[in-house]
Amino acid sequence: MAVGVVAAIAIVAFAAGVGLTAALVMFAARRFMLLEHESKHDYEETVRRLRETVENTEGWGFPVDSWNFSESLANRGVPVTGVDRVRIFFVCRAAYAREMVDDQANTTAIMPCAWAVYERNGKTYLASMNIPLMASVFGGVQKRVFTLVGREEKEMLDRILH
Repeated sequence: MAVGVVAAIAIVAFAAGVGLTAALVMFAARRFMLLEHESKHDYEETVRRLRETVENTEGWGFPVDSWNFSESLANRGVPVTGVDRVRIFFVCRAAYAREMVDDQANTTAIMPCAWAVYERNGKTYLASMNIPLMASVFGGVQKRVFTLVGREEKEMLDRILH
């Protein structure tokens, strides 16, 4: 076989491999970046437990009030139809936020952590970002802080949901 043909086949195979890898990464990121946790409690109790748990976890809090997302959209004439109701909470540990901003200011674009409590088909869920996966994407201060946040969030979520 001519060298040119072999080179062309190698280039096409390499490009196909790169394309397949990129597609798999995108699929995995979409599937695993957002987590949905089913609560053993009803909507009101899950909201109550979330507030109580965050407020009673050292260093953690709500920098801004929660957002009644479903009510807000309904008031604008675009009611949410895929879920019964949704409330979004903004959860933060100020010391961690400061470390990340001091190191890399553009990380403010993903702060604070958002958790959503919603009802769908008679069940209550709490959705969150997959912070340990975020940690794997970053390095340095961000990786260290995301790793800590991931551990602490898991502990809080376990107390809220069970």
